[in-house]
Amino acid sequence: MPLGRGVTHTGFNLRSDSKIGPNLLGIGEGWEVRALYRVSPDYLTAMGTRLLQGRMFTDRDNQVGAPPVVIVDRTFAREFLSGGDPIGKRVHLAPASLWCTIIGVSEDMKNGGLRDNQLWLSKPPFATIYLPHAVQPAFMYEPPWNTGRSMYLVVRTTGDPLRVAEAVRRAVWAVDPNQPIADVKTMNQRVMESVAVRQLGVWPLLTFAVTALALAVGGIYGLVAYAVAQRTREIGIRMALGASRANVLLLMMKDSIRLSLVGVVVGVAGGHWLTRVLASQLFGISATDPATYSSVVGLLLLSVALASYVPARRATAVDPMIALRYQ
Repeated sequence: MPLGRGVTHTGFNLRSDSKIGPNLLGIGEGWEVRALYRVSPDYLTAMGTRLLQGRMFTDRDNQVGAPPVVIVDRTFAREFLSGGDPIGKRVHLAPASLWCTIIGVSEDMKNGGLRDNQLWLSKPPFATIYLPHAVQPAFMYEPPWNTGRSMYLVVRTTGDPLRVAEAVRRAVWAVDPNQPIADVKTMNQRVMESVAVRQLGVWPLLTFAVTALALAVGGIYGLVAYAVAQRTREIGIRMALGASRANVLLLMMKDSIRLSLVGVVVGVAGGHWLTRVLASQLFGISATDPATYSSVVGLLLLSVALASYVPARRATAVDPMIALRYQ
């Protein structure tokens, strides 16, 4: 099936999303690998997953009776095979009594979505093992897993991926006209679905956050503007004694910003302490993101500067004698 621009990668992924168990591997107690996938040789390439070490599966690996081999991800190599080269080591799939040789290490991939396997977004991916599609451990077809018969076809192409959906259906039905094909979606759609519920909960929080920020900016502006306006008589005295308009403006702004810095320090400290509540809800950004803190602090300081500048400038524009009589 032509996919355009020389792209011909397709992959089959037989998903086993349930927990395999702590004794899946016969190398030691306490090992827990919750992701075991049977894939075709081109699956990792189609998914854009880089190989960090070793080699990919070949068609020879995917033949019935071929020596069983596996590819493990970075998390697997780091947690279970630290301190040595994983290539060539053997792992024992305990329920199937199957010894497999590691031929490659891939980068981590969140197969279960950004919130992989219902863990918090900030948690690392599960250790993952990839088996050639032809390897069929019997336990994948038995309770409590019962996942060996589910299959996903991955197609990588250029342009709009959904444009090739009908061609994929025709290619599958040419082999088996009775084969149902469902849940055809782009990877972007799947990613958005995986975070849809979380996004729905974020919008009310975002609304409250924006409202709180607007109230804070408005409140700070009003308080500082009132405080500076109360010093109109002082401004008149300073100007009558020879202070320049620029010096008076600078003094008013410095006094206001100095006080606001105290509030900023207290607020940042309190916000940093509360980040432990938000840390598990974030993905792709740190709870202590410097850009976020800087933008909020900058906005508050800007509101303070404007709040002190506007009334001070208005007061310095008044004749000093009139300012002296201001009550």
